[in-house]
Amino acid sequence: MVAELDPDRPEVVVCLTGAGELSAPLRYPHPFLTAPPSYLVIPMNEGISYPVEDETIRPRRLIAYGGHGICMAFFGATDGQAGYEAIIETPDDASIRIVRVDGRLCVAPEWDPQKGQFGYRRRIRYVFFEQGGHVAFCKRYRQSVRDEGRLVSLLHKRERNPNVDLLIGAVNVWCWERDALGIVRELRQAGIERILWSHRQPPEVIRAMNDMGILTSRYDIYQDVMNPANFPKLRGVHPDWTTSAWPDDLMIGPDGDWVRGWRVRGKDGRWYPCGVLCDRRAVDYARKRIPEELKTRPYRCRFIDTTTATSWRECYHPKHPMTRSDSRHWKMRLLRFVSDEMNLITGSETGHDAAVPYVHYFEGMLSLGPYRVPDAGRRIAEIWDTVPERVA
Repeated sequence: MVAELDPDRPEVVVCLTGAGELSAPLRYPHPFLTAPPSYLVIPMNEGISYPVEDETIRPRRLIAYGGHGICMAFFGATDGQAGYEAIIETPDDASIRIVRVDGRLCVAPEWDPQKGQFGYRRRIRYVFFEQGGHVAFCKRYRQSVRDEGRLVSLLHKRERNPNVDLLIGAVNVWCWERDALGIVRELRQAGIERILWSHRQPPEVIRAMNDMGILTSRYDIYQDVMNPANFPKLRGVHPDWTTSAWPDDLMIGPDGDWVRGWRVRGKDGRWYPCGVLCDRRAVDYARKRIPEELKTRPYRCRFIDTTTATSWRECYHPKHPMTRSDSRHWKMRLLRFVSDEMNLITGSETGHDAAVPYVHYFEGMLSLGPYRVPDAGRRIAEIWDTVPERVA
């Protein structure tokens, strides 16, 4: 371990190096102790703070390499003015753990193995503040991102794609009714001018919506692949499954088996899991699908499901191996293809700041994973009469 003091600022960088096997996450450095009236600052989704004395908060682990963890690579604690911030400079195999010490909440980093090894040098920067609280944390992290060249504003994206103007302030409509144009006209009559229509439509409907100034979009996904042998057992076959990827382009886990993804209930009541498409192969499938579709269906936007929600993954397939860093790279290549090469307004699920240079919006940032009702993404029409304890 090496600790490097910044000569000009109240900051210290801690670097960890090692060689050989790492069988479990390495918990170091240890957490700073806290005391009331301080609160933890955790960038989960749009951000959350936890009063350190709140006994209802459960300890938890949050990955830094996926949307269902921390969406920006920092954490800290403050009393509203003074405090400390930790910026994880190597987040691809990092997590944080919220723990309780002497009855007070604390937070500390964990370093996950890279394919079972310690791997590369791990870096974390501690920044200390006398004033400014969590706002100062955010400004310092923003500066860090700017220094890395990853800060791309929506204004800059608007210069490249003027359809950003159709996105700002738009209501996001997911609707499966047949009379899509009729619904759009009703929304307009109700005074709703800006509309993101997120469900696929026939070419003539897309063109009509475009003429009305609607941001036309549709759902797409490059993750789940169902075994075609299971098709007769299912109630339906999803049109966006990349079926030709089965089995050669599936992600393989360290045990040599294919990685399971989304599950579908069959006609017999049994659950059938999809395989997970390797991120390294996803861009090729998008190149085959999207340009050809745009020839007849002039969408202005595309929503890419799961890409920023699911974690960066390791793949052990000999033909397309990946570390988590590789996984992040290829996920971003997919989003960049949609955004830059196809010149489409681009959205993805939940959200992670690694994707900010390439996407224009995220869906789900207000639905924090630990505080959703059970299976909220699958049972969306269920009405809850009793609030589950986990979200109460």
